[in-house]
Amino acid sequence: ENLECDRVIKWPPSFSFGCATGAGPAAFSFGNKSTAPAATTFSFGNAAPAAAAPTFSFGNTPASTTFQFGAPAPPAKTPEKEPAKPSPFAGFEFGPRTTSTVAATVDWDAFVRTPTESDLKGISDPKAVLNALDTANASKTAAFIGRLSKVVTNETTDTCQKMVNAVLASSYETCNHAFLTNELLITLDFIKSEDKDFKPVSDTDAMLNLISKTIAEPFFPETSKKTVAAFVRKEAKKIKNSASVIERFEI
Repeated sequence: ENLECDRVIKWPPSFSFGCATGAGPAAFSFGNKSTAPAATTFSFGNAAPAAAAPTFSFGNTPASTTFQFGAPAPPAKTPEKEPAKPSPFAGFEFGPRTTSTVAATVDWDAFVRTPTESDLKGISDPKAVLNALDTANASKTAAFIGRLSKVVTNETTDTCQKMVNAVLASSYETCNHAFLTNELLITLDFIKSEDKDFKPVSDTDAMLNLISKTIAEPFFPETSKKTVAAFVRKEAKKIKNSASVIERFEI
């Protein structure tokens, strides 16, 4: 015969102390039994819902960390970028050196009085000398060409040649041809000046080299060409490599 408590239970109980709930027989249940989570066998009192199994964490455990003991290590720092070190080749140039395109400023008045090699290297427009030289004065024109011949070099020959061509073209246009040719011969030291104290300043060979190319220009008067050529042959002893120079003056 079934026994009654608060509620009717099925017979027979399996060692149940207190009122048992549930559809099946209890397995060693003490106290009120609640629905046990899966895989729970021995329940004493009300069983709490099963929680996710811990992963043996002691201390603060960051995400995805297993078996962490103590405080977690600080996050790794990104190494700072080292400042760029100066190149050991700083200040050195490799390969061909480029020439600056910035035109040098030339004091033309000073240049006409005293031409210099450094000024010649910085001149980009040789014809600009006409703004400072009085080419209507034959003596000043010849004297300037003489001074220029003292500083011309292989590097500046082209600049000097363009300058001489421009100066003589302007001077032959305004001066008496015979008088200008005479001043050139005085500067070359081929003839004496009426001024006994006058000493020509020129490099005879360099000046002849410049004039030998100028006489081929159409502005150079034919009579002046013949006169200069005649004195070149006459004063050959004053000329280095006179044979090649005389050949250039053959008319």
